[in-house]
Amino acid sequence: MILRKPAGAPALPAAALLEALDEPACLAGLDGAIVAANAPWREALGPARRLPAEWNLYLAFNRARDEGRAEVAAPMDERRATIATAGERLFLVRLQAPPPAPVAIDGPGLDPLSGASPFGIALIVGEDPFGGAVAAVNPALKAMAGEGPCPRLEDVIDARSLEEARAQHAAGKAGPYEATLAAAPERAVHLHLAAAGGRALVYVQDVTEQKQMASRLAQRNRMESVGQLAGGVAHDFNNLLSAIRLRTDELLLRHALGDPSYDSLAEIRETVGRAADVVRQLLTFSRKATLQREVLDLGAALTDTAVLLRR
Repeated sequence: MILRKPAGAPALPAAALLEALDEPACLAGLDGAIVAANAPWREALGPARRLPAEWNLYLAFNRARDEGRAEVAAPMDERRATIATAGERLFLVRLQAPPPAPVAIDGPGLDPLSGASPFGIALIVGEDPFGGAVAAVNPALKAMAGEGPCPRLEDVIDARSLEEARAQHAAGKAGPYEATLAAAPERAVHLHLAAAGGRALVYVQDVTEQKQMASRLAQRNRMESVGQLAGGVAHDFNNLLSAIRLRTDELLLRHALGDPSYDSLAEIRETVGRAADVVRQLLTFSRKATLQREVLDLGAALTDTAVLLRR
């Protein structure tokens, strides 16, 4: 049905084809005025003669002219509108079919036992298991989606990690695919996919706690390795200190009190003793020595380190 022809616009042979389209469709001018529309369009939007202003038509029309096609969010039934050029001053606007409403448990392909599953389950309809419409979800997946609806998997999974999972799937990786939740980016999940006949079941398993446990175990293993290394270094260093102490004691026997070298040798001996204390601490850290509590004489400790403090 042709409504009107804008001034300066060419003839509209494409308007007759609108009625052959199943989805709501119309022809619109640059100013957003509807030139022609089919019956499904009139049923969806009524007798309005202009496109909705909230569609941001200026940017959509420019993108359609530059790229040949543009999409905008339509304000009804969570649909999206596709805009394509249909002439110098005309655009073909089509409303996509609304996604099927997700159900809690008993959707097609999900049995009632899925409601008790500890991990999320989604039934995806379409050739793309990562971008198709969600036909059914279980309560666990709805909880992962947060407060918002989940008509698509990208409403549950972070968009970047979902793209990485799609790329890995396209490359032939069987999975599971690592991802994060859109509502809680700190939560890590694994995606398991089973697709057949244009339908797919996606299992979303929260593995945050398992990853945290693995990280703590790896940290513990690193600390044990550091402890073993410290123990080995301490033993080798202790052997060197023993040799230095023996040589220092021998030199102290040759240079009695009052000798110009006596004070320096005594200082070396005290430094060796402090180094031996450090070795004992390393052995304690590596659990190769028994830790015993004792009362610390702070004055004596400061006296022992007075030479280093003065320096």
